[in-house]
Amino acid sequence: MKIRNSFVTNSSSSSFVIDMSELTPYTVKVFKNPWLVEDQLIPTCDMSREEYMEEAKKWDIREENGKLYGHTFMDNFDYSQLFYICGLDWESHKTDEMAPSLAEELKENLDDFLKRYRR
Repeated sequence: MKIRNSFVTNSSSSSFVIDMSELTPYTVKVFKNPWLVEDQLIPTCDMSREEYMEEAKKWDIREENGKLYGHTFMDNFDYSQLFYICGLDWESHKTDEMAPSLAEELKENLDDFLKRYRR
């Protein structure tokens, strides 16, 4: 069996980075808790509002090094709507970058996996 040990992306993953200077304390809360503006959000995929809001919980949102990082492996919740609500441009904040602590967690998980399953 071959195991790829480099970073692999797929079309369903998404990430963003926002400099904290662009945010107010309230907009930070909104990014961390999208249900605060649930009444303004429109499901962008074929699911109920409840299912759609559950998808928001799959995003990993972290404050590190003066930035707000967001990342998900399965993009079924459209964070671009929160950018619009908060007056920010989604396109200029999309990135492949993820929070340094998340990257380290993923590396540690991969290392643990490889130790257990390598022959």
